[in-house]
Amino acid sequence: MLNLQTFTFKAPIFKIYFDEFLPHFYVVETRSHEAFEARFSVIYQNQLLIHDKLFPETWWLGISVVCKGIIFFYTYPQPEKPQPQGIIAFDAQQQKILWENYTLTYEDFTEQYLIAFHIENGKKKYHFLQIETGEVLKIGEQTNFLNKKNVILEKVMPLHYERDSFFFHFFIDFFKKRLNLHNVSKVDYAEWQNLIIMAYAVEQNTSQIYKLLIINQANEILWHDILANTQDRQELIIDTFQIINSYLLYIKNKRELVVLHLKSY
Repeated sequence: MLNLQTFTFKAPIFKIYFDEFLPHFYVVETRSHEAFEARFSVIYQNQLLIHDKLFPETWWLGISVVCKGIIFFYTYPQPEKPQPQGIIAFDAQQQKILWENYTLTYEDFTEQYLIAFHIENGKKKYHFLQIETGEVLKIGEQTNFLNKKNVILEKVMPLHYERDSFFFHFFIDFFKKRLNLHNVSKVDYAEWQNLIIMAYAVEQNTSQIYKLLIINQANEILWHDILANTQDRQELIIDTFQIINSYLLYIKNKRELVVLHLKSY
C-alpha cells in the first residue's frame, strides 16, 4: 500500500524544516544535550544528501528558513543572552557556504529576496538580499508587498486531543470498538483525502506506548506502527507526524524519521 523509507540519526530529532519552493527537500536538525552538538541532515527526493553534519559552531547555531535548496542559518553572538543574529547561507546540494553576513538578522523571504534587518534609530531597516549571493538589492522600511504566491508546499498538521477535550469521547469509542483499547490518553488526528491518520498514546502499567494508525473511510487498517515506548507519562505527542505534499513524515524512537508516500483508497 505504502512506499516507506526510514532515516536514522545519531541524536534525537529536534526539528524538521521544509523547503517551500523545492519539493521533497527536508532538513532534519538533531540535538544532543549530552554531547552539546547540533547536527544537520538533508533529504532530497527521498535520498540522504547530508547525514549528521557538524559545523565548526557545534551548538549555538539554528535554522531560520530553507529556500531553493539553501539553508539559512543564524548564530548566537552572545550565548549567555541568546538572541539570533547573522545569516549563513549553505547550499545543501553543493555542500558549501555561499555567503555570510553577521550584521543582519533574518526576517522573511519571497521567491525573489531574502529579507533581513538591522535596528537603526530604534526601527527595523530592511535589506532585500539576493538569495544566492547575499548582495543587497535594495533597502526599505516596508514589507507589506511581499509575495509568496509560487510556494509549492502543501502541509497538513495534526490536531491535538487529550482526555479533557470535548471530542475525546469519539476517540474512546473508536479505540474500544476497533482495537479493543480502553486506556488511550492522547491523540493526534489528521485527514488526507480519504485517509485518517492518528498517533495515540496508550497507558500500560507504568509506561506509555505511542503508536501511529492509518485507516480509510471503510474503517480498514492500512498501517499501524509503534512510535515509542516510554515511562515518562508527561511526554506529549505534539507534532508526532505531518503530511507534506502527499508524504507522511513521522518520528519513531526519537532518532528515526519515517517517510511514507500516501495513496488514496
